[in-house]
Amino acid sequence: MEENEIVDQDGNEIPNPDLLQAHGLTHAEMAELHNRQKKSLPIPMMRGNNTDNIKDEFFQGYSNYELPVHERGLYHVLVDQRYFHPKTGIKESIIVRHKLTVEFFEFQKEHHAFDGCVTHILHFPESAEGQRLV
Repeated sequence: MEENEIVDQDGNEIPNPDLLQAHGLTHAEMAELHNRQKKSLPIPMMRGNNTDNIKDEFFQGYSNYELPVHERGLYHVLVDQRYFHPKTGIKESIIVRHKLTVEFFEFQKEHHAFDGCVTHILHFPESAEGQRLV
């Protein structure tokens, strides 16, 4: 490997480092970003405060859900607009995890954004001291 060669996060050479990618960064800038992320400090994690009572069988994989400590003031909600294949009965819908502020969550509820969806709140917002905000 040459000294000035630019490589990606897996150590592979980037053939055209000045090529602009869809998000507006070049290959070289993305490689630098990934290398800096590898060297950054680990983010402290905490367990969601509402993961013990998951009753829906499709949400069971989230029973050990962890979130970054700096996101403790947000709602973490699983939303699944259920769709099953009409002939086979196989579930084809995808579970989506949303992170919502208290205000936006209340707005979504008030305007029935979750109607027709199966939802479960994995984490209720809490203060830095661990007190629930709602």
